[in-house]
Amino acid sequence: MRGGTRLGRKNPAKGLKFQLAARHRLSLGAPLGVSPGHAHCAGAVVFIKLLEKEMPQVPFAALKRQPLLIEPLPDANPVVRLVKGARIRFAPGQPTGLHRHSMSTCGVVTAGTFTFQPEGEEARELRTGDAFFEAAGRTILQFDNASSTEPAEIVCFYLTDTDSRPAIEMLSA
Repeated sequence: MRGGTRLGRKNPAKGLKFQLAARHRLSLGAPLGVSPGHAHCAGAVVFIKLLEKEMPQVPFAALKRQPLLIEPLPDANPVVRLVKGARIRFAPGQPTGLHRHSMSTCGVVTAGTFTFQPEGEEARELRTGDAFFEAAGRTILQFDNASSTEPAEIVCFYLTDTDSRPAIEMLSA
């Protein structure tokens, strides 16, 4: 092997020994492309040989996309130039209070159960994994942790035009 090095390495995560043969020295941070049996790094060819066992081929089923939410943006929504995200944690029994947003919001319940009621709709229960949508300018009567004993959490995305627009406007009852 001309100008190369041979390295024996043990992979602690897999407990497998690899033998690497390099024609050129590898530079740290260089892009590494891997194809079966070979890796290419800044013009160097590295041969990777599994000494003890072969990696099993694990076939994966095609990804399935289950629709959770399809909502048109209302005319009241600003031109979307920015999406802001927030994780919001609720104490047991904590309400949000009467509110509205100047931009549309959407998100998902990541823990717990909520009572959700936009103005003009019946209250409904949102459970972990359920998506929600709050249209710009629409009053939200309830978005409350439905459990008096367990905390709850949502991840919410604000579809806005600028970072300076307030995320929520609290209203008096």
